[in-house]
Amino acid sequence: RFGTKAANIRSVFCRILRSKLKLASQGVHDDDLLFFIDTSLRGERDHRELLEKRHCEELALVFILQDDFDRARYYVSECFQAFLNDWCGISSLVVSSRLSRLQSLQKIVEMREFLEFMECDGNFDTSQPFFDLLVRW
Repeated sequence: RFGTKAANIRSVFCRILRSKLKLASQGVHDDDLLFFIDTSLRGERDHRELLEKRHCEELALVFILQDDFDRARYYVSECFQAFLNDWCGISSLVVSSRLSRLQSLQKIVEMREFLEFMECDGNFDTSQPFFDLLVRW
């Protein structure tokens, strides 16, 4: 057996969510994903909390893709908070765990930098700010 039924469901859900997000980031429109997320966030408190706690990076990306930058900023902020909470719980002697956790920080920082870039109207006057952002990444 591969574990409990709930663990299997979470694992499959995670893969499906990431797969659908990858397709959405490539321009494939998926109403099912958006409907599911919207329903989950507006529905039962337990579903919303689970989605927000375990998938705040994915939620931030969904809202970036929808040009809902305020909600994306909220979830990026939640991602940072979750990272800091996890980081404080990892012993400084466990270097491999810290390095692994640091890798997840890159996505969060890049989403935040993108959101900051989109906030500044001056970034669209020339192409240079865009290229500067790409060089940083």
